[in-house]
Amino acid sequence: MKRVIYAVLVMIISINFAMAETPITPKINEGDRAILFSFSGLGVFGIGGIDIGSDNQSLAGIGGLYYINEDIGIRLGLHIWRSGMTPATGDNKQSQTTIGFSPGVQYHLFTSGPVTVYTGGQVFYGRGSDKQEGTTFDSETTASTFGLSGIFGFQYFIFHQMSFSAEYRLGFDRSSSKTTVGDTTTEHPTFTNFGISAYSLTLAVFFN
Repeated sequence: MKRVIYAVLVMIISINFAMAETPITPKINEGDRAILFSFSGLGVFGIGGIDIGSDNQSLAGIGGLYYINEDIGIRLGLHIWRSGMTPATGDNKQSQTTIGFSPGVQYHLFTSGPVTVYTGGQVFYGRGSDKQEGTTFDSETTASTFGLSGIFGFQYFIFHQMSFSAEYRLGFDRSSSKTTVGDTTTEHPTFTNFGISAYSLTLAVFFN
């Protein structure tokens, strides 16, 4: 099945180049804008929300890209998620909430045909909570993550209004958490990570 999917994708790209009346050039001019999606991996070939996490903390959400002038684009990822569980008895309620955002900027270094190479940077902040309400006690665990990374990637336009991109990120993130039970608060260890990470394919769909 995967071979069939790959073959169809290659065929679509081939047909696009064969039928194109004008050469495909990257849309990196002032006013160009796109919505972003991420492939979850070629193994399952699923498309999901854009990855807006830091290098070691992953969250999926919605993403957008807008060019403020030629070669310079700003992008933003946003994640909001909430779940809750209430037993039939009404006791021991549990709710979880996470929110995160990741603003960034990318600068295109050079373009060759339908391919453009870019660099830039982005910041990530995420915060989450896990709250439990019981008949005997209440507890809440909160956690937050801050990350900063430089990026280097390339973007390949397969159609005039659609492109794939992949990038490396060099950065760090710092995570902390604490748990409160009644009047007692326990601080958990703080974790700091630093390194290079490679992210999966991102699909950009332009609509201008």
